[in-house]
Amino acid sequence: MIDRKRQPEVKPISKINIPEPEEMIAPNGVEFYIINMGEQDVVRIDLIFGAGKWDQDVLLQSMFTNLILKEGVEGMSSQEVAEQLDYYGAWLQPSATFHNSYVSLYSLNKHIRHTVPLLEKIVKKPLFPEHEFEVARDRRLQNFLVEEERVQVIAVNQYIDKLFGNKYPYGQHASAADFQNITTDQLKAYHQKYDNSANSRVIL
Repeated sequence: MIDRKRQPEVKPISKINIPEPEEMIAPNGVEFYIINMGEQDVVRIDLIFGAGKWDQDVLLQSMFTNLILKEGVEGMSSQEVAEQLDYYGAWLQPSATFHNSYVSLYSLNKHIRHTVPLLEKIVKKPLFPEHEFEVARDRRLQNFLVEEERVQVIAVNQYIDKLFGNKYPYGQHASAADFQNITTDQLKAYHQKYDNSANSRVIL
């Protein structure tokens, strides 16, 4: 029985085991890092592209490029992509930082031969359909407007302004007008320039 009225004993950490990745180079020159975490039913694949908010021509370009990748690809609609991911129990998570963009796939091992080709199609052959983009943009804009009212967000934005200035990439933050000005042509241009094998790494 745990006595909740007593503070747990503090003990020093004796050892931290960080697995060493196995490194390899794919035939197309892409760096692979394989981290074996033991026998698990799930595998995570991170595609890392060496470009992010720092490299974008307009605000929100890197974020929306990654976000819209799966919203329609060559030969498949947005709904068909979602249904395929759901059918195989897979989950796709896009994200972007200042210097990298990520597309992370979580898949059951037994379905990997189906989900990896789908991931390849999502990354290589996105269509950036206008309707899906507008829906995603409007949804994100509503979330943005709510977040902008939070004291924490206001404080962080003002702190970053003072630290970097709004002309420096680290100091820039989007406005509602930036959501209205972003276009699918800008997303296609960013994708063509940065989302390719010469600018990528893979962590498995």
